[in-house]
Amino acid sequence: MDFSLLPNASVMGILNVTPDSFSDGGRYFAADAAVSHALEMQAQGAEIIDVGGQSTRPGAERISAQEEILRLEPVLEGLRGVINAHISVDTFYTEAAEFALENGAVIVNDVSGTPGAAMAETVLRHSAGWIIMHNPGGQGGAVSVPDYPNGVVRAVRDFFVNSLTLAENWGIPANSLCLDPGFGFGKTYAEHAALLSSRSIWDVGAATLIGLSRKRFVRELFGAQTEPELDIAGAALHSIAAKNGAKIIRTHNVALTKQVLKSLC
Repeated sequence: MDFSLLPNASVMGILNVTPDSFSDGGRYFAADAAVSHALEMQAQGAEIIDVGGQSTRPGAERISAQEEILRLEPVLEGLRGVINAHISVDTFYTEAAEFALENGAVIVNDVSGTPGAAMAETVLRHSAGWIIMHNPGGQGGAVSVPDYPNGVVRAVRDFFVNSLTLAENWGIPANSLCLDPGFGFGKTYAEHAALLSSRSIWDVGAATLIGLSRKRFVRELFGAQTEPELDIAGAALHSIAAKNGAKIIRTHNVALTKQVLKSLC
């Protein structure tokens, strides 16, 4: 997967195949509902569909890799041959990534917070794309906020540079990498604002991704409560990141996000 071939500000539609995700848990848990929603997001213009078999929100109860695979299997099977958008798998398990890449996915959205050799080997063997998130809480999610002695922007940029170096050492080219600053994972309100307004994290020698959709920071910043309010506010913030150079915009509301991003062109 070569991220450089994607259009700028490509939209990644979120497909949570879970009962407990923070926004839409249970809504697309049934495979037929998940497949239908994926096709709907594709019709709305999503270039990527990000399928997640377990909630990765901070503090969520963890399931095993095998249970995650059981949730992914019928959805990936249902999408086989009927979807043209790129499929991404949102996971921190190498086993789940391997299964998804063998069954139609071309991108691993790795939210583990620690780029590892095993995941790198899986990505390399399948010539897949690899999204690496800054997530100081790791697989358990960052419930508490760590101290960033040199500031959060420096911490995230250093993480990005280190991730690029590790990937290069493992034989993965920069155009197969996408870096995610991890909004909603181990940052304060002020640190989220600092990241969003910084240009330095969006220009690191690889594609970058932003995912603010329906997150607490958006709720706090705008006082938004309902899904429509959150989606409008999130789209506005995503447009700022797109102007600063974010390559991929991850969102629950594909139609609105595409509309807002189109207005920037």
